[in-house]
Amino acid sequence: MEVLGGDTIVQLTFSTTVCPKLLLPQALSVAKSLEFRRIQLERSNSASSPIHEDTSVRMVRERLSSAEIELSGLTIRSLTGRKADSNERNLAYNLRQIEWDIHLARAIGTKNIAFCGGVVGSEGFEDLVEGIKSLINRVPDVNMVLINKEGSCFNNLDDARVVLSEIQDPRFQIRIDTDEFLASGEDVVEYTAAIGDRIGEVAIGCGHKFDIEKEYKNENLINDLFVRLKSLNFKGPVIIQKNSLPIEESIDFVREVRGKIQKLIS
Repeated sequence: MEVLGGDTIVQLTFSTTVCPKLLLPQALSVAKSLEFRRIQLERSNSASSPIHEDTSVRMVRERLSSAEIELSGLTIRSLTGRKADSNERNLAYNLRQIEWDIHLARAIGTKNIAFCGGVVGSEGFEDLVEGIKSLINRVPDVNMVLINKEGSCFNNLDDARVVLSEIQDPRFQIRIDTDEFLASGEDVVEYTAAIGDRIGEVAIGCGHKFDIEKEYKNENLINDLFVRLKSLNFKGPVIIQKNSLPIEESIDFVREVRGKIQKLIS
């Protein structure tokens, strides 16, 4: 995984999930106004997606260059092992779709992709592991980050231990998503310590209010997380993501979130 951020943990990364209704030029403008220098694009559920009908690969690259914002990575479709239109189990078909997304990521200027697994169940987990193994073998020059997600087949520490024991290539890593851990009741600090050097990214959600004591039930939790990350010499992206309010109403709030996290990684 490429190292971002020099001698500090990282320069913070802006996720377009903070402003999902904005087109890419407007999303980049918001990111720049908040003093972000890196951005994570989303393939799905985002008006700034590189597959938007009014966007081309060339336009994405030119807009990033003009804004002087580096593309940290692309979140692609999930590795479900199934066809999207019929839900038929067909891992080969799903992998062809994902490889198309990987080509798109390369074309817009990144070799870093992130994705979730499919629904809970042994079939979904089996296809996830086999699918990642296949991608690792077939796609030699891309870094892959698996996202823990409540309700998916990859959502707890036991899942992570199995996947990491099966897939030892260092190009495959895991995202620590604090919102998803809180939703599933998983201990994020314990998880982080257990995963160690296989952590690829950390994602912090804005939520409705960035009040550590109220939002996270433990005022020391986020601080403890970053203490643990520093002890692990973590050098991957720290992504600020999600926002329950329209960006027009919450720009100062997102700026506050950025400031609080910046202090923690300094």
